[in-house]
Amino acid sequence: MSFTVERKLEICKQSNDRPGCCWYLCDNPHKSSCKNCYSCYSNCPHGVYEVINDEPLPIHQENCVGCKICEEMCPTHAIYVRPLVDEGRGVWSNSTMVEIKRKSQTGAYKVRGCGLTRRIPTFDDLSILPAQVSRPPIDS
Repeated sequence: MSFTVERKLEICKQSNDRPGCCWYLCDNPHKSSCKNCYSCYSNCPHGVYEVINDEPLPIHQENCVGCKICEEMCPTHAIYVRPLVDEGRGVWSNSTMVEIKRKSQTGAYKVRGCGLTRRIPTFDDLSILPAQVSRPPIDS
């Protein structure tokens, strides 16, 4: 899953807005909340930020992995990191599976990948409850 770094646009639509800084949270519509402390630039382990015209800007957003270190290290809480929407790939339709099976049985086509007809659970779907069901017996 890829991530993007942005600013709330409904708050920050103003005439004196700076171009390219679509990642700030503007608490005050007349003043930017970024104080140019460069903590995002110096603490980002993936090189997302570059300093342009004495301002740290998220130029390389494709490198962002969503670790939120820049968000946590910002003293003015001007940065908000949100995940992008998943593309929804991975599950194939039934007609596609039938077509692949038909082509593979002829021998003219080589199958180079596989797909799913349903969503398979992963470790992220597990809910672990650390609880003891009953008291263990004590030997006498």
